Formats: sequence, structure tokens, C-alpha cells
Amino acid sequence: MIRELEKNVDVLPAFCFSMGDRDLGAKSSGEVVKEYFQGRVDAVINLQSIFHAGRADASVLALKALDVPVFHPLTVYHKSQEEWLEDVHGLSSSEVGWSVALPEFEGLIDPILAGVSARDEIIGMEYEKHQGVADRIRKVVSRVNRWISLRLSLIHI
Repeated sequence: MIRELEKNVDVLPAFCFSMGDRDLGAKSSGEVVKEYFQGRVDAVINLQSIFHAGRADASVLALKALDVPVFHPLTVYHKSQEEWLEDVHGLSSSEVGWSVALPEFEGLIDPILAGVSARDEIIGMEYEKHQGVADRIRKVVSRVNRWISLRLSLIHI
């Protein structure tokens, strides 16, 4: 997703532990927004399951202060691309709740599926990883680019 975005915009990647962890020195989503993004970005793409700034009201306040669209592409955590495509329901009810409904309550937009699970093996040990779906990533990036263009055109009116 970063490489696709870089074709048209500058990207400022940030990694954090959603709720933060003082013992590990990991900032929460809200702290990252306040310290690194506020006043510096035209949009945010949140790939975490949920945006979390410590408390629900703090999350909403952090996003309001940011004052840019916050996109929320989805990852299906326990289905391969083939399994997802074959499933008539697409997302499970718990994935809809956690990955679509809760983020929308906070103001995140565009819950477009962009990632799936994949199984692989190293030295006889099977593991699960998450990978992007190329055409879905292009769709997300196209929408982000159009939102940024719209926002910038309105600023210059």
C-alpha cells in the first residue's frame, strides 16, 4: 500500500500499539496522531482493527482534532483470498462488528477489504501472515488520492 501511495503522494508511515503500552514505550493511536500527524497530513490510513486512544471519547477527540479523513481498509484475519472470494458472507459477523461498525462509530471511513490471511511454512513450521490484495489496494489508494484532491481543492477556494 505504501508503494502504491508513493506514486502520487508523500507517505509518513507510523507503527504503534493501538492502546499504547507505557512499559514497552509504545504510543497509543491517539498519541501518534497528536505527535506526528496533526497539522502535517492530508489523510490517514489506519490499518489497525480499531483506532484507540485510551478511551472511546479520547479516540473521537483525537480524530476530530486531526481534522482529515481517516480511512480504514480491512484485513480478513482468518481467510485466504480464495476463501474470502468463495464465502457468500464475505466477512464474519464478528469481523463486521470489530472491523466495520466500531471504526465507523469513531468516524473512520471506507472499510474496503485490502488484506487477507496466507499460510506459509518455514523449517516445517506453519504460520499465518497477512498480505495485501493488489487490486483492492489500488482501489483504496485511488479513493484516498481522490479525497486528498477534493480536500486540497476546497482549501484553495
